Amino acid sequence: MEQSTTSLTGESDILEHIADRYKKSRSPHHRQLYAAAAYTQCMIKSKSLPVTPLNYFVNIIDALYDSSYSHTLSNSTFNADAMSGMSSFLTFVLTMVPEKSISMSKAAEAVEIVVKCLEVEFVSLRVLRFMECLRVLLEICDLGDWDIVKLSFQTFIKYAVDNKNEKVRKCAEHCVLKALHMLDLLKRFIPFLTKPEDMQEVILELQKCMTAKFSTLYVLDVMEEILALIESESELIFVKTVKISDKWKSDYSILIQSITGLLICEATAARASNILKEMFSRVLFSEVGLNAESEQSNLVRCLCDSLLEVLRTYPNEHSLSVISALFLHLGLDSFIYMDRIFMKTVGFMSDASTCDVKHFEQCIGSAVMVMGPDKIHTLYPLSFDANEQTCSNTWLLPIYKEYVIYSHVRFFIRTIVPLSESFRKACKRGKKMAVKRKQMQSLSRTCWELLPSFCRYPYDLEESFGSLAEILIPNIKENASMLESIAIALQCLVKQNMSLSLSFPGSSGVIDMGIEKENAERNIKVMASWSEALLKAFTNVFFQVSPEKRSFLKETIGCLANIAEFPTSKAIFISSLERVKPDVSDQKNANIGLIHELASAIVADVGMDPIDFIYCCIGDCLKEDDEEAYANLYILLESFEFMSSRFEQLVDLLRDLKSPVDIISFRWRFLCLKTLLFHSFERTCDGENKYGVWVLNEIIVTLKDDKEDRREVAHDILLDTSSIMQSKPETYYKFITMMMGYLFGFSPCITSGAILALSIMLSNDSKICELKPDLVPEILELLDREEDIQVAEAVLWFLKMLVLSLEVAELKMVLCDILNGLQSWSFVSDLPEILLLERGDFRNVFEICTTSLEEGKETSRSPQHDFKANVNEIFENIVQKCGSASVESLVPEKYRLGFRICLESAPSSPEEGKANEALITSMFVSSQEEGFCCRQQLGT
Repeated sequence: MEQSTTSLTGESDILEHIADRYKKSRSPHHRQLYAAAAYTQCMIKSKSLPVTPLNYFVNIIDALYDSSYSHTLSNSTFNADAMSGMSSFLTFVLTMVPEKSISMSKAAEAVEIVVKCLEVEFVSLRVLRFMECLRVLLEICDLGDWDIVKLSFQTFIKYAVDNKNEKVRKCAEHCVLKALHMLDLLKRFIPFLTKPEDMQEVILELQKCMTAKFSTLYVLDVMEEILALIESESELIFVKTVKISDKWKSDYSILIQSITGLLICEATAARASNILKEMFSRVLFSEVGLNAESEQSNLVRCLCDSLLEVLRTYPNEHSLSVISALFLHLGLDSFIYMDRIFMKTVGFMSDASTCDVKHFEQCIGSAVMVMGPDKIHTLYPLSFDANEQTCSNTWLLPIYKEYVIYSHVRFFIRTIVPLSESFRKACKRGKKMAVKRKQMQSLSRTCWELLPSFCRYPYDLEESFGSLAEILIPNIKENASMLESIAIALQCLVKQNMSLSLSFPGSSGVIDMGIEKENAERNIKVMASWSEALLKAFTNVFFQVSPEKRSFLKETIGCLANIAEFPTSKAIFISSLERVKPDVSDQKNANIGLIHELASAIVADVGMDPIDFIYCCIGDCLKEDDEEAYANLYILLESFEFMSSRFEQLVDLLRDLKSPVDIISFRWRFLCLKTLLFHSFERTCDGENKYGVWVLNEIIVTLKDDKEDRREVAHDILLDTSSIMQSKPETYYKFITMMMGYLFGFSPCITSGAILALSIMLSNDSKICELKPDLVPEILELLDREEDIQVAEAVLWFLKMLVLSLEVAELKMVLCDILNGLQSWSFVSDLPEILLLERGDFRNVFEICTTSLEEGKETSRSPQHDFKANVNEIFENIVQKCGSASVESLVPEKYRLGFRICLESAPSSPEEGKANEALITSMFVSSQEEGFCCRQQLGT
C-alpha cells in the first residue's frame, strides 16, 4: 500500500492539510471532501480517541456502514454528495494509514461495506473512488478467504461487463487496467483456492472477460497462473473441475474459441499459444483415447474449426506451434480431425519466407510423426516422372528425415528405395545435363539418408527386417555413400529393441507407442538370424574405410555382435585377420591397430576385455591346429598392448603345443617366437629370463632337425634376430651370454646346436669375439673335454667360420689358441710318422693326427667322420690369411720339421696365393648368402 509523502502530526493534521490544500478551490468535490474529513474528526473526538490516520479509517468505515446498512437511502442523514465525499476521503486516508496497521479482519469488514456502498445507485458518479479503495483493501485481506475475494471479484466484473452506463463501465474497466488491477490481485489469490467449485467460478468469470474483449492480456495472465497451479500439489483441482461440471464443458468451447482467436494478433499470440498448449496437456487430453461421440470430441472439432479460421490469414510461429501441439496430442486421430488443417498449412510452404520455413517444417513434421508417412503419402505422394525428369513433393524428404518415428519399414522398402533407384537411373540418362544429374544424385542419396528415420521404433520390424537386410547387404559392400546411413540405422534398431526387451519385470505392456516388450524380443531374434551376414559385410569394409567412417562402423559391429552368437562373432573376427595378414616374406603390417579396434568393437556391448577376446580366439585356433593360427598370432604380436598383457600365457601356450607340420605355419610360428624372444629381454632386467631361454632352446634344437626346410627356417630366424639385436648392445650382450650358457652341462645335441648357432651369429658379426673374449677359448675347450662326434664337428665348423670371418690382425690375436686347441685335440705323439708322408701332400698333413689317437679313444670317433679334411682346411685357410711364418712361429718345436715339409705344397707365387685367398673369400660369402653353414653341416 502506498504511503503518504507528507508527515502528519497533531490532532488536526489531516483536516488542516485538506483545508490548506483546497482552501482556494471552489470545486464541490473538494468541499465534500473537507466536510467528510471534518465530520470524521468530530466522530473521533466524541469518542475521546486520538486523531490518527488509523482512527480516521475506522470511523469513516463505521460511517459508511451506518449509511448503507442502518438507514434507508431516503431517510439517511447523508445525501449523495456526502457519500461522494466519504468515498474520496476514504481513498485519501488509506494512503496515510501506516503499513500493516490495519488487521486482515478489519480489512475484510471494510471490503464488505465498500461493496455494499457500490450497490447504492446514487454513488455511481464516484464508483472509481470506491473501486480504488476496494483494490487497496484487497491487498490487506487474507487472500485465502475466498468469500471476500469472490465478493470483490464479482463486483469488478459486474461494473466492467454488465453495467449499461458507459461511464460506469469505462470507470470499472479503467480500474481493472491499472498496474495493481483486479486481475493482478486474482493472480495472487489463485494459489489459495482449495475447492474445485471456487476455481470453476473464477474460470467462468474469466470467460466473461474474454467475450467482452477487453483487458485480454491480463486475463491471459490469470489463465497462466491457473495452469501453473496445476503443476503444483493442487493438480487435481483443475482436473476435477473439468470432470464434475457440465457447465464447465459447455463453456470450455467458448473459452477455447476466444483464446484461439487471439493467435492472430502478434501482441497476444505468444501468451495465447502457451495457454492453449497447457490446456491441451492438462485438461482437454488428460484422458487416454478420444471417443468420436464424446463431449471431448466435440471440443476438438470446435478447436480445429477455430484454428482453420486462424489459418485464413498467414500463420505465425505461435499459431503453428499450437497446431503442432494439437497434432501430437491427437496422434493418429489427427488424420480424422486435422486433415484440412494439414493441407491448409502445407499450402503456405511455397510462399513461406526463409525465416518462417523452419516453423512450417516443425508443424508439418509433427503431423508426420503422428500420422506416419503412409497417411501423408495419401495426401501428398512422392513420385518421379522419368520421361519429364520431374519429381513431386520432394520437399517432404528432409521433413521425413527429421521427424519420422514409429513408422513402418515396409514403406521405406516399397516407396523410398524404388524412388532412389529411379533417381539413380535418371543420373545415367542425364549425362548431358550436369545440373540435372547432380540434382538426381542428391535426391537418390537423400532417399537413403531417410533409412535411420524409418528405423526409429518401426512397428513392422519382425515382418520386414529380412527384406530390408537383403537390400542392405549388397549396398554395404558396393555403395560407400550409403554406408553411414545403413550403419546408424542398424544401431538404432538393435539399441532400441534391446532397451525395450531388457526393461524391468512387469513392464510387458505398452512401452513406446504400442511397441511391447514381447515385440522387441521377437525383433531381436529376427535381427540375430541376419547378424552373421551383416557382420561379415561390415567387417569386410572395416579395413577399407577412412578413420572417420570407421568410428560409426565400430559401434554398429558392436551392436550386431551383441545379438549374435559368440562363436559366430569369434569366427568372423578370426576370418577378418586374413584381410591384414602380411606376406610371409614381408612380416611388417601397417594395419595392426585395426585388429585391436575390431576386437574392441565386437566385445564393446558384452563387457569383455578386447585382449581377453583376442587371446581366446587365437588360443582356440592354435589348439585346433588351424593353418592360419600362427599367422594371425604374429599379426597380433605386433600390438605391444596385446603382447604385454598376455606374454606369459602366450609362451606357456606355445610351449604346450606341437610345432606345425606344414612349413608355412612352421615359419609363422618361428616369427612369433622371434617377437617373443625380443620381448622377453625387454621384460627382464637382471633376473633369469626363463621365457627367453625356452624360445632360444627351440631355435637351437631346430638347427639340428632332420628336415632341411625346418633347419633353414631356424637359421634365417637366428640370423635375423642377431642382426636386429646388434642395434641394442646391452640386449645383444645378454643374448650371446645366454647362447654360451648352452656350451656346458647340456646334451651333445643341445651343445652342438648352440655352437652352430654361434657360428651363424659369427658369420653375421665377427665382433662377437671382442664383445665376448672368452667365447673362442670356451669353444676350443670342448675339443679337449668333449668326446661326442657332433660336438667336435660343430667346433671345427665354428673354427672354420672364425678363420673366414676375422680380419688378419684379429685372427693373429687368437691364432695361438686355435693351434693349441687343434694340436691338443689331435693327440700326436710320433713326429717321424709325419716325415713318412709323401712330399707335397699338404692336404694329408694331419692324417696321422686324426688317426693316431690314444688307445681307448678310437672307438668314440668313427672313421666315417672325416675330421682330417676339416682340420686341414682350417690350417690351410690360416696359412693363406696369416702367412707361413706367422703360423710356423706358433707351432711347437717337435712339429716344425713336419710343418716345413707341408709348406712345400703351399702356393709358389703371389698370384697363386691371391687366387687361393679369393677362393677362401668366396667360400665365406657363400656361407652367409646361402646359409650352407647350417644346412650342409646339420645334414651330416
